[in-house]
Amino acid sequence: MTLRGYRVRVLHVQKVAGIAGSESHLLMLLPRLQEYGYAPMMLVLADRRDHPDPFVERLRAAGIPTTVMRMRGDLDLLLLPRLVHFIRQGRYEIVHTHLVHADLYASLAARLAGVRLIVSTRHNDDAFRRHQLLRRLIAWSARYHTHIICISESMRRFCETIEGIPEPKMTVIPYGLIPGAVLRTREWRRQLNWGDDVPVLGIVARLTAQKGHTTLLHAMPDVVRQFPAVQLAIVGDGELRRELEQCARQLGIQPHVHFLGYRDHAAAMMFSFDVFVHPSRWEGFGLVFLEAMAADLPIVSTQVGSIPEIVQHGQTGLLVPVDDVQALSSAILTLLRDRHLARSMGEAGRRRLEREFTLTAMVERTCTVYERLLSERHLRAGAVRKSDAQTPMA
Repeated sequence: MTLRGYRVRVLHVQKVAGIAGSESHLLMLLPRLQEYGYAPMMLVLADRRDHPDPFVERLRAAGIPTTVMRMRGDLDLLLLPRLVHFIRQGRYEIVHTHLVHADLYASLAARLAGVRLIVSTRHNDDAFRRHQLLRRLIAWSARYHTHIICISESMRRFCETIEGIPEPKMTVIPYGLIPGAVLRTREWRRQLNWGDDVPVLGIVARLTAQKGHTTLLHAMPDVVRQFPAVQLAIVGDGELRRELEQCARQLGIQPHVHFLGYRDHAAAMMFSFDVFVHPSRWEGFGLVFLEAMAADLPIVSTQVGSIPEIVQHGQTGLLVPVDDVQALSSAILTLLRDRHLARSMGEAGRRRLEREFTLTAMVERTCTVYERLLSERHLRAGAVRKSDAQTPMA
């Protein structure tokens, strides 16, 4: 329960282009906050290129009041006053921002609207955050944040060293997942006429430079030579699709590579994989790793960002240097050759998920941050009232 004995109004704000890691995080977090005495609401920022409708529909179906505010590109001078008006009308006690647009626009708007508890969750250490101008803007906006949640220790170090955020202002709260929430079925494999003896590699990710699909495709010819029946399922969509399809043709592996596009039930599809491959070039956390662990999958990924905090090299998967084609193909082949090793790594990953990355822990840790901020504000307000009462009249 919250300090005041009624539901504290918390507004979450994020620019939403589709459903990826941060959106999936919110889809799990917000409904659970209601169980802890909060009234979460969602404000979605979106420009004309974005497709927020599936995210909005799922939140509303979960009982979360959700509003979409359209913006005119990254630089929208009219967005700030609209946000100020919206936040002021809502009388929110906490405004919680996610990703750079909300951090820059909504944090300032919340302060101008009179909100004193402003929380930001840092989800990714994207390369653009290192650019000098944007880095200064993000550091400037951080002055308005009462507290910052980082989704990994790697993300906390990034915020401290690159953005200059003081360590006491940050709390690390990893993503969480409900083990067993997805139906365990290999029906999808059967629909594609892949028998149980066909080795299937899978990646679930947006088709962007960050996720390392090009490195994976270049690793595939060596894998195909040694396992001629191998299939690679690429789940997700993005701006690099045509380029990646062309790359597969040029490498002569097109019959083994399947671009399946965005799928609502990607987590369920993972039960049809034998090995999960995700050669990210950088990563703030990667909720998809938890989904792979829930599917008992051994993971092949890279030694970057937060990934070594999630995937234990040699125990739940194999980690290789970023953009290293030979090391990636070697790791994949190791798991395809040794099914016992692959199975034991997948089982160890699931046990690790159940032990360290639960949804309940994520929600409770988030509520602890809220409760501490509300308590500190309550104490400060009491101290001010006491000080005013003790001030002698002139």
